[in-house]
Amino acid sequence: MKTEEECGWIEKISTISKKEEFIRFLEDLSSDYQQHFEEWENTTISDYLRQMASWIEDDSTSPSSNIAWTEVDFQVLAKILYMGKLYE
Repeated sequence: MKTEEECGWIEKISTISKKEEFIRFLEDLSSDYQQHFEEWENTTISDYLRQMASWIEDDSTSPSSNIAWTEVDFQVLAKILYMGKLYE
């Protein structure tokens, strides 16, 4: 069963349809990490990225997935993640 907080994040994700909303989501996620560090399962960049990859592998093969994996622009996602390493 999902917690109230998880439901709030799922609702927030489901409303993202524009760049500005995605940027706000990233800012909110960063703030959540700073304010609730102890609630995060993956607290290092290495763990976070590794678990993102693991989740993608699992969800993309799940019959209950609601993501159209063939329509995801993986090059854009890769560039966003990579630029987070370099951008000042």
